[in-house]
Amino acid sequence: MSLEDNKQISRRWFEAGYGRGDTETMTKLMPLQMLEEASLREQIVAYRTGFPDLTVTIDEQLAEGDRVLTRVTFRGHQTGDLLGIAPTGKPIELTLAEIHTIQDGQIVDVWNDFHPVRVLQQLDLIVGKE
Repeated sequence: MSLEDNKQISRRWFEAGYGRGDTETMTKLMPLQMLEEASLREQIVAYRTGFPDLTVTIDEQLAEGDRVLTRVTFRGHQTGDLLGIAPTGKPIELTLAEIHTIQDGQIVDVWNDFHPVRVLQQLDLIVGKE
């Protein structure tokens, strides 16, 4: 696959999965065993429930070999239950970097710098600086 093909797979992961909660597309983009072991579908459903207006903006993508680095920003308001946390109505804006290793049209490895503490800080549920 070309570098552009790999970038498109990564883009679809964010836009379909996080952006629309489309878990069916996710199962096409990642081996089922990996999805299940990492509980990724459940995580995305939880965040889409907590932040029903969640938007995803792809800020930048870099590709080399079989890897794609995507810098992405998530924005939304917590108007739904988030893993037992009652709605706060507060907004969040999180930018993170995620690296996908892509083989045969699927994401076979994921690394990111997401820290749930940043979400809790923005919801004013814990004190601290980002």
